[in-house]
Amino acid sequence: MTIRRFIESDKAVVGIIVAILLIGLIIVVMGIIQSVYKPQWLEQKEADHMHVVSYQFTQLKHACDILSVVEQKNAISTYITLGSSDLPFFGSGSTSDSLEILSDTCNVAVSNNTNSLNFSLV
Repeated sequence: MTIRRFIESDKAVVGIIVAILLIGLIIVVMGIIQSVYKPQWLEQKEADHMHVVSYQFTQLKHACDILSVVEQKNAISTYITLGSSDLPFFGSGSTSDSLEILSDTCNVAVSNNTNSLNFSLV
């Protein structure tokens, strides 16, 4: 008789419903963050990174100008940051690329989705 009352008891249903609702709420909040706030954060992070790279390319031009004025075969190096780290907890936001210096070539090629520009440094 007591086994039958235990099986027909519905006292644990509230806990299960609360757990399901909390999991659904967490999924909805994470979806909103991924679709609304993360693109804004990544856009700002990319803009900050581009300001740093712009300054670093200015330093590279400055180093090339110094070499042209000195007219000696010296080595000068400058740092150029390639890529940025991803956002913590959300992943898939990192960017990276590569920079190559080809021997016996004095051309700079800049390309994006719409244009491709080539500059000769000779």
